[in-house]
Amino acid sequence: MVKEGYRPLHIQQRAFDRALQRAKLQFPNKNSADLIAEASKYVATPNIALHPTGGASDLTLVDVNGSELDLGTPMMLYRKRQTTPLFLTQPILAKKLEKTGKSSLMLFNLSVL
Repeated sequence: MVKEGYRPLHIQQRAFDRALQRAKLQFPNKNSADLIAEASKYVATPNIALHPTGGASDLTLVDVNGSELDLGTPMMLYRKRQTTPLFLTQPILAKKLEKTGKSSLMLFNLSVL
């Protein structure tokens, strides 16, 4: 299942800033470069991130019932998510998926609010 694709630069910056804040709390004695390296393990720095270019996607695996499988590391948790089924926002892509026989494929656009 596609969790997220294109992400505006300001959202990428916000996600990185949150990861950096968590690193500062977890490692209060680390220097700035080490904190950035720690935060970068979880969220790409905005200057190299591919999401703002549309060049990256976050994916997860689901079982036959559509329940997400435990892959050992949770996706970034956002306080609030707005999910919109793909067929409402991308009707051309949805029709192409139907033609390939993959109409049961559930894709969502996720917006961080």
